[in-house]
Amino acid sequence: MAQFQAYIDALDQAAEQVRGGNVLKAYLAWQRYPSEAAFIAKQPTEKDNPGLRMLAENRLYRLLRESVTLLMKTGEELGIAPTSICESARVCEQVCHDFRQWRDPCADTDLWPGCLGSNVYRLPDQERQWVQQSDATLRRLVVAWQQAADKPAADQGKTEGTDELLPEARAILFIQERLKNTGRLPPKTKIAEALGVDRTTLYKWRGFKTAYAKLQQKRQGQPAKGKRDKDGNLEAWRG
Repeated sequence: MAQFQAYIDALDQAAEQVRGGNVLKAYLAWQRYPSEAAFIAKQPTEKDNPGLRMLAENRLYRLLRESVTLLMKTGEELGIAPTSICESARVCEQVCHDFRQWRDPCADTDLWPGCLGSNVYRLPDQERQWVQQSDATLRRLVVAWQQAADKPAADQGKTEGTDELLPEARAILFIQERLKNTGRLPPKTKIAEALGVDRTTLYKWRGFKTAYAKLQQKRQGQPAKGKRDKDGNLEAWRG
């Protein structure tokens, strides 16, 4: 029970950051919602506190709603239409009622909406368009928020945490874009070069390390694929 209570406390801490206007935390909280909901559903009911799992579900749902609200508000402030964000969040809530039937075990990621994999085509056309459109919209939103936050830092000097938060968000977006465009997880050396930071800096970012480790584990668990040589042997590689 103590471990489950610590999990609930972590959800509350994330919610505090979202209420403080942390758009990156809101973005990541929404992306992780399906897998977190599935995690809670798998936990056994505590005999001495049967309401603990329900409490975790309520806290997670509250975190999602507060995250979506912040993302929509930030989109409006930055001139990015929030309609697809709202509609995609609604679809996410519906899907997560029975996430085991929706999650694609062959998907490259456990994050929303990539976790749906080919199952995204089971959605009605309009809902699928909202989900796909919101994915691109959210990435544009996070980048625009970074740029808006970076401008006063450049004018007035770096604020506390700015030099860590903004590059970390760019790192997460970078690996997601590379996976989407090439189907391959970029090595950390390439990520560091793209961001203009030292490779060791990546290990200081907890959110980045968590996202990268999950994607790496997922890729390593996929069956090898490739082409056969002239003798019929498979030259395996992982996309």
